[in-house]
Amino acid sequence: MKVLIIFPNFQRGGIERNCKFWTELLLQNHFHVSIYTNDKASLGAFGLGQYYMKWQEIRAFNPDVVINFKGLKELMRLWKFRDKTLIRLSNNKYRFWYERSFKGFFAEISKRLIYRFYAALIANSEELAQQYKSYNSSVHVIRNSVKKFSTIRSTVKIPPVKFLFKGRNCKQKNLILALRAFKAVTDLGYSVSLTVVTSRISEREKEWSGATTN
Repeated sequence: MKVLIIFPNFQRGGIERNCKFWTELLLQNHFHVSIYTNDKASLGAFGLGQYYMKWQEIRAFNPDVVINFKGLKELMRLWKFRDKTLIRLSNNKYRFWYERSFKGFFAEISKRLIYRFYAALIANSEELAQQYKSYNSSVHVIRNSVKKFSTIRSTVKIPPVKFLFKGRNCKQKNLILALRAFKAVTDLGYSVSLTVVTSRISEREKEWSGATTN
């Protein structure tokens, strides 16, 4: 099966991890993978340059499945393949309201009209999937990958480190997991600190994480 993945610019934080995860997952399952992005240099830097495909080559490639991480412009260009295109959702649909963006508002209206014609939507959390369930009858959750380590070597010497988290306090960000992880590390005697700049953390969340915050 031939799979085409459409990725945005790698300078947008986090997308490179998604690119590597999806590509490796598909290759492990013996799919024929090609990638289109407007950041070919970064794709090569991540060791995936051999999978790069020019936009002009897509029609001849005739993919069986398209996974689109980009925006509306690319979706419209993929209209011929709409019945086999999976749209990877990336943002809270109310983001335009937080940012007071007319462009974002227009984009959200366009998504509501257009998304229903494509094969399916993919969300990285149940929360995001619920927000978009009225946009398409087929919405699925595939979470972002995180390597999990069962033990921490207590013999490793780590100098004092300060971390900063700045973002929305929502399920997609899994802030509670971060708080628990930092508490576990400090309980082992390591000198690490986490400063959180976000919306208000509830007392219940503090209780779940076992963390103390200001």
